[in-house]
This record gives sequence, structure tokens and C-alpha cells, in this order.
Amino acid sequence: MTRLDTGRVPSHVLCVLLPRDALTLHGIPTGPESHDGFSDDRMPGMSESLRLLGSCATLPTEYWYHVAAQDEMPLAGVARAARVLDELDKKFPTADDYAPGALAVETIAQWLYADPDIAHELRLVLSLSDKRFYLDLSYRLSREIYEVDGAARTLCGCSPSGMKRHTTSAILGFLKKGGDARRLRVSQVIAEYLVGRRLLIVLDLYFGLSQVMRSAVNDLWLAPHDVQQNETKRRGHGAEAEIALALQDAGLSILPANKGTEPMGAADPNISLETFEVSPRDPKKTVSADIALTDSRGALQAMIMGLVQSSDPGQFGVDKAATNGTIRTRLDEHRTETGSNLEIWGIVDGIGYAENPNGTIIPMLGHFHEFIQHNSAYKAVLAASRLGLCKVVAVRYDPDFYSIETATQMHTRYGGSAAMLVGQEAPPAGPRPLVAGRATIWLH
Repeated sequence: MTRLDTGRVPSHVLCVLLPRDALTLHGIPTGPESHDGFSDDRMPGMSESLRLLGSCATLPTEYWYHVAAQDEMPLAGVARAARVLDELDKKFPTADDYAPGALAVETIAQWLYADPDIAHELRLVLSLSDKRFYLDLSYRLSREIYEVDGAARTLCGCSPSGMKRHTTSAILGFLKKGGDARRLRVSQVIAEYLVGRRLLIVLDLYFGLSQVMRSAVNDLWLAPHDVQQNETKRRGHGAEAEIALALQDAGLSILPANKGTEPMGAADPNISLETFEVSPRDPKKTVSADIALTDSRGALQAMIMGLVQSSDPGQFGVDKAATNGTIRTRLDEHRTETGSNLEIWGIVDGIGYAENPNGTIIPMLGHFHEFIQHNSAYKAVLAASRLGLCKVVAVRYDPDFYSIETATQMHTRYGGSAAMLVGQEAPPAGPRPLVAGRATIWLH
């Protein structure tokens, strides 16, 4: 597996199965690799176009200059293995073992009864999303009955006039627990649903493939489709981990302290909208932040919200923009009333915001005292320096990413009193360097 190492996050925290792995597996040439692990022809001319034509003169142009493509952003956790149809393959290991037309609804029902978890693979081979699967079956199971002690009950136990959503795990639980009468009937209902969506035709096609072609279907078609939503969540947590580790590498304190190393499991801090202190969760009085930056005494200095959108943010993105606007308004009132210098920062990134920029990212840039992206992760440390939590004495902007003009624009806006190093200019003696995003910073 190829691991995408950002240089700040340990490789066991951030990794991603790149398209190269699957292509190489099937003998498809992918071009030469460069020293950084990427193909030399991966995105020709992109950095050059930024340097020649890009600008960071305004907040929106800065955002789009630094925006990271989906496959550039770090992923938290460990990538799922690409093989997703292992149990189905065991039914008929080779095409020679299978006779087209041999399967029926009863066969699928028997498979489900004997091994409920095979439903995951049957769903995937049909390219059914998990949500589509459980919503459709929640409906069907609330309208199918079986008899218990002479009384009729629905298979899920819900009234058909009060349908409830049952997750896939709950639905498979109906196959694993309870009496045989219900388990048999549930397996039949699920089988009929899947066959109604042409499962038998798809299985005829799949089982007729060679092992090499089955692997291609797994690795290049079904696995990427199934892990997309999972990767979306991991991508957001990966961005949070990257910023958390940059702050901690600068010697700063954050909550939760394990955000950088365990971003998927770290408990988000809750901030009171009345006192703006870390507080026990209260849905009516607190808001969840992804990272809380504190000073040496534990006092809150910045609440950091993660809002990465690599695909269409939809109404969710519009609502998030409005929510953060409301938080900023309340925070401004608190700062005026108390003299507090507490800030709200946003980890915002992703090309998905291009779908509706005026309803999402453009207003959000104004809601945050600082916004931080994968390529501008160094801004988190510069902002902390501005708050007096650390001291950055020099910055060298990546000349492969920035022109002199765009580097100067960024330094004028965020560099403060730190020196801007250009070309071969030597860094100050003594301070330690820290690489974050597309810059190296030196801390006193």
C-alpha cells in the first residue's frame, strides 16, 4: 500500500490507497515516480500556473489558490482493504465453477440465513448505497408480518403506520437473533428485494469473470464506490489532525490532546455560548469545536472548527455557514462585553465549495478570525504567534508553490514581525524549523 505522509502526521495516522496501487496490480502503466512518491506526470503545470497567474490578494482568491484537490488532502485512520467480495468469491471461486442461470431467490435467501453479513457484499455488487439499502428494507420489514404465539407482528416490530429507520446493522440483527420463523422470513424479504433490483443478472455477470477481472471489479469499481463516504469523514479528521500536530509541534496546548494522533476517536470539546469556556455538553447552550487552543494556564484562546468539503456541500454547507456566522456574532458580543481576545478559526478546504461558493465558503471566510487549509497549515502557527502563544521569527514560503508576489501577499497579511526569507537567504541561528503546509517557519 502506498502511504501518503504529510511530513507532520505519522504514517500510521494518515494513509490512503492511491489509484496507482490498483492500476499497478493489473499491469496498467502509471508513469515514473518522483522522489516524493507521486508520479512525475500527476498534474503537469498546476504549480506553475499558480505561480504565473494566481493571486492571494483577497480572502476568496487566497482560498482558491490554496485549495487542495480531494486526493491531496490527508486521510485519518487506515484505508480499507480493496477486496470487498471475498465471501461471494468463495461461492464460486472460478468462472468454470459457475453455471449461468443457476441462482434463484431461494439461493440468496439461504446465503443470507446462513451468513447475514454477506448482505454487505450483495449490496455492493449492486452498487447500492448503505442508506438506500437500509431505508428500503426498513419500509419493507415494517409491512411484512409473521406469526408469534398466534398474533401477527411486523418483521421489524414497528407499526406500519409509524415506520422507523433501522440501520443496516440492525436489519442484519434480525437475521442473527430471534426465532427461526422470523429469521427465515427476513432472509426471504431481503432476498426478494435484492433480486428485484436484478441481483441475479449481476451475479451471472460477476461469477462468469476470471479471477483477474473480478479483482479489477473489486479494486477499481466497487471498493472506491463503497469507501467514498467513509473517506469523506476520514478526510475531515485528517485535516484536523494535521493542524493539531502543527500546533503541538510548535509547543502549544490543545484539547483534545490526542487530536493529532487519534483524530477519529478524540472527543471534541464543547464550548459554552454564554461564557465561551470549555464546558459539559448541553445541546441548547454549547457548541462543539474540533480543536480548542489554550494558553499555558489552560485558558481558551481559539476555538477551531473543521469544515472540509471535497464534494458538493449541499444544504449542509449552507447551514454550517449560517451556524458559524451565528457563533461569530455571539463571540463578538462576548468580546465586547468582557474584553476577551478569544478567536474562532476554521479549517476550511476542498473543491466542493465551488458548487455554491456564495452560500458557503465566501461568507464563512468572513466568519473566522483565521481560516486554515492543507496547503496553508503554517497559518495556524502564525496565528498563535500573533496571539502571543509562541514566537515565529522567520518564514520561508515554498518557491515551488508561491511566486514572490503571492508569498509577499501572504506574509504581509499573516507574517507579523517575522522575517520573510527569500531565495538562499539563511534562516536565523538558533530557532528551530517547523514545516507546515507550503512553508517552513522558525520558532524562537
